[in-house]
Amino acid sequence: MKICVLATFPNPNLPHTFKGGYRRTTELLKVLSRSHEVRLLVATPSSPWELGLPGGLPVDMVSSLALPVQWLKTSALLTGICKTHDVLLAYNPTLRTLPALIARLTPCALAIDYVDIQGTEVYKYWLFRHLSVLAEWLMLRSCRNYLAITTRLVERIRAFQPDANVLLLRGVFSEPALSDETGVVVDRRCINVMYLGSMFSFSGVDLLIRAFGRVSDERLRLFIVGSGPERPSLERLAQEVDARRIRFVALTDSQLHGFLRQMDILTIPFVDHSRNRANFPSKVIEYLWSGKCILATRVGEIPQVLEHGDTAFLVPGGDVRALADGLSALAGDAELRARLGGNGRRLYEAHFSPQAVEAQLNRFLQRVVGAA
Repeated sequence: MKICVLATFPNPNLPHTFKGGYRRTTELLKVLSRSHEVRLLVATPSSPWELGLPGGLPVDMVSSLALPVQWLKTSALLTGICKTHDVLLAYNPTLRTLPALIARLTPCALAIDYVDIQGTEVYKYWLFRHLSVLAEWLMLRSCRNYLAITTRLVERIRAFQPDANVLLLRGVFSEPALSDETGVVVDRRCINVMYLGSMFSFSGVDLLIRAFGRVSDERLRLFIVGSGPERPSLERLAQEVDARRIRFVALTDSQLHGFLRQMDILTIPFVDHSRNRANFPSKVIEYLWSGKCILATRVGEIPQVLEHGDTAFLVPGGDVRALADGLSALAGDAELRARLGGNGRRLYEAHFSPQAVEAQLNRFLQRVVGAA
């Protein structure tokens, strides 16, 4: 099967850029290319950048801040691509993916990877907010095939198309080549805790730091990996709370997973915020892959995937005391940490490994092509 993926995201190397879309698309490309002929078309408001993708994958990049210019360039490419491909998989129904509707005029089937609700949450200016809502409505009315990252989005699709072909696909993680490179060596005699991800007000990292300061167990060490606009204030907070036991760490991609395997507890301290309710954090899948125990808040769709006492230790969102109690409970019970981590690894293998996702995607794509 010949598949073209239309991706729409800014340069993931820019400061404070959400990398979730880039990571999801990259992982999907890896899985799709295992059994299909895949081509990537990137429509981006950023300048062109280097893509870290499977070797030999054809890539076209259309970059322009002016949407009309980008539409024309993207449409010109898609007109030819859609005549020679079986499926066009477009990332999210946004203004930048509107040219994907060209697939409706060709033998090529259209599918949408629906990962976010647009409109007021994305665009600063009134006109673009309303145009984005209109674009989303138009594509939801015209397309019948969807990958959806959350049940909330599945329900939204069903409101427009009750009999749509929908696959709930929260994500996939291709196990990296095992490497001992860690970037930072930690004391394995300690109980090492990690937060991985962006640092925004809704990420809850400040609550995690405050919770850590309430736990008196001297064996605990907290490592914070990532970037975001809140990092300077979080570093100051860490200095106030416990400068000796809390450390911010910078890692390269090649070092990240070696470092992650040194950890004992992995955290997701998200607060109850619209951004967290609307999305599923891809770090859950990487955490499950690691086989380490997870401490997370019951926010958004996290409790739909992780079960308290089985695959994670879950606490209410926004509750510093509950986070501190969770850290204490896990620090004091090595057997519990091992059981949660082992169950999490088995959950990864069953639902989020490349093999499991490849089978789901192939069944979905057969339905897409069969109905075209």
